[in-house]
Amino acid sequence: MEDQRVMVIQDASKQVCSSAIKWALHTLILKPGDLLLLLGVLHQVNHPTPVVSLKGTRKLVGYRKKMGFSSKFAANHTIVDRETRKEEFENNAEILEISKLCKAQKVEFRIEVTSGASPAVVAMQSAQNMKATWVILDRKMKKNKKIFLEKLPCGISRMKKNNGIKLLRGPRKKFCLTYDDMIPGNPEEDDLFSIEVFPTCKTISDKPV
Repeated sequence: MEDQRVMVIQDASKQVCSSAIKWALHTLILKPGDLLLLLGVLHQVNHPTPVVSLKGTRKLVGYRKKMGFSSKFAANHTIVDRETRKEEFENNAEILEISKLCKAQKVEFRIEVTSGASPAVVAMQSAQNMKATWVILDRKMKKNKKIFLEKLPCGISRMKKNNGIKLLRGPRKKFCLTYDDMIPGNPEEDDLFSIEVFPTCKTISDKPV
């Protein structure tokens, strides 16, 4: 059985909720060598570049200098926000207990905080990069569940308002067709010129619950 890589996505601007992490740890029955990742996501606001006429070129130069400074300040502020939220997550009493429990069970537990203009897209890309086998969405991502269901092959659940967990879909299942299955004929007949090939796999998806 392959190692599980579970991602719990939460709004990093809110107080961390440990119920989804505990659910993942106990319900998915994580074993030594598995990975449990708490991903905090912050919404990052990007300032648009203005369109001006030639007469406004001088003003645009001054504006760009001002915006360049503002952009650097905003970028630094975002980095500070991420580090601050990560530190708050790490020092949360319930998270500390979960970290100890994971260590005792030899389950790798990590905390990461990221940001982007679209928290759902950032979280989805992080799950792809991680090659997650199961993802638990923040309750605020209910309206974005379609992008996760379409882009990710893993199991997907979502937090509810009462901090319960709702199953959206299990992992996409794979079944294999052998070479004999693809070629019509009697499989018991020996072919002196037959060759051994790798099985061809097809993928089917469970329907969302």
